[in-house]
Amino acid sequence: MLGGRVKTLHPKVHGGLLFRRGHLEDEKQAAEHGISPIDLVVVNLYPFESTAAKAGLTAEELIENIDIGGPTMLRSAAKNFESVTVVVDPEDFARVAAEIESAGETKLATRLELARKVFATTSRYDGLITTELERLSSSTGHVSLEPQPVLPERVHIALRRQQELRYGENPHQAAALYVPAGRAPKGLAAAKQLQGKELSYNNFVDLEAARSLAAEFKNPAAVIIKHNNPCGTAEQATLLDSYLKALACDPVSAFGGVLAFNRALDEATAQEVAKLFVECIAAPGFADRAKEVFAAKKNLRLLELPPGGLDPERELQLKRILGGMLVQQPDLGEIKGDQLRTVTKRAPTPEEMHTMRFAWKVAKHVKSNAIVFAKDGATLGVGAGQMSRVDSVKLAVMKAQSSLTGTVVASDAFFPFWRFARGSVWASSDIRDRCRDFCRGFRGLRRCVKHSSTHHLQEHSRCGSCTSRARQSCDYQFVFRREESWSGDRYVVGVHSDHLRYWAGSWRLAGGACFLAVGILHQSPSCRGRNRDFGLADSGEP
Repeated sequence: MLGGRVKTLHPKVHGGLLFRRGHLEDEKQAAEHGISPIDLVVVNLYPFESTAAKAGLTAEELIENIDIGGPTMLRSAAKNFESVTVVVDPEDFARVAAEIESAGETKLATRLELARKVFATTSRYDGLITTELERLSSSTGHVSLEPQPVLPERVHIALRRQQELRYGENPHQAAALYVPAGRAPKGLAAAKQLQGKELSYNNFVDLEAARSLAAEFKNPAAVIIKHNNPCGTAEQATLLDSYLKALACDPVSAFGGVLAFNRALDEATAQEVAKLFVECIAAPGFADRAKEVFAAKKNLRLLELPPGGLDPERELQLKRILGGMLVQQPDLGEIKGDQLRTVTKRAPTPEEMHTMRFAWKVAKHVKSNAIVFAKDGATLGVGAGQMSRVDSVKLAVMKAQSSLTGTVVASDAFFPFWRFARGSVWASSDIRDRCRDFCRGFRGLRRCVKHSSTHHLQEHSRCGSCTSRARQSCDYQFVFRREESWSGDRYVVGVHSDHLRYWAGSWRLAGGACFLAVGILHQSPSCRGRNRDFGLADSGEP
């Protein structure tokens, strides 16, 4: 009827599905109306989801692919699962057929499980329809199809449990991996575990952090994650070089970390990785010889990503709060050349700009406050998750294993050195006073370079040979006492007042850094050589 809109909506169909076997009144009424029992229902619903994704779709086509009779029969049969077997998933065909062939009917436990699957399927189906109907518009007097809204009016989530995990964020918490119902798993959720212990909640969190960062790069890249933050990242010509440079950034934190690569792991890289204790490794593939190398580490988890396993996450991101859910678009933004503005007199070189872009990609995956020092396609220092951005800088510098001279720095928000790089040059006394205020917070020492006298940093103490605190001819460098937690290093901030071009050093780094979205810091030529007084190497031009 009605062009095929009405086919199964009939009392004899639904009566045969719904009447209760062994219930005298139901059997009496079924006999009166000539209703025969239906014991098995198999339904494939209209392909609404795939139809909605088609290019050139019309409103009429979308509407006509809303299945009415199929879900109705499924629900009737599932409600009467004690008597009726209902199948909606082709994966269940073999099991149902085997039970019927062996016993003449299906088991009650099987029928209950299949009924649950039916209601989950129809619920998801209705959710898809609800979401897609938001594309329909009647503003022109007739129904038309519009693009999908960025944030829908309603969000329907249907998940099924795929894997129980060892434990949650803490050992006393239960946890499991859920995947979207009604379709095959993708991405990390579809990764094949080749060896190793059972995965935990924290393993998956770190693996996704590693996978998503590795996916940022086109050339061979290696990522080392510890507690959901990258402690080393590199993009080089070979996977081996990438791993070695990523490891060199922070080899202490890398111990017990989680690794991800954007290329299949080869034997040479595997040999180097095997020297370090790591929890998990994710990669698009593993060479046979690499598998043999890792086979000696029985607890090491190897996860082979499926095709598309390095694609960016494009689904809406959800975060639960008490009583609600926060929803946002995934962060797929990329900096374009015309969006960058140089606010200093010297523009960065192409090499510096390339490294800035690399550092910016890494900073995106570092928990705020985020600071990343980088050079030549590799991180040299990472400061993550501090309440103060100044502390993130301190942490990144403290962890650096090599000289930070000539590095670039990426910061995920306003850079904290007051307004040192604001595009115009400050008077020297202004810079010096700000440095003094900064140093006072660390209870350091101030040294007058010109008169070789050293003073404790108190209120307005100054060199006795200088008649004025703001005098241009008095050059200051500030020497910090060694902090107990920063063993073996002296941290310096220097200012040279004879030159309008300033330089700023950050603790172990005596200048020469490019700051993404902030500007370029120059070292005054007259400051070269004085760094050696404080155990630091000259940086030269950045």
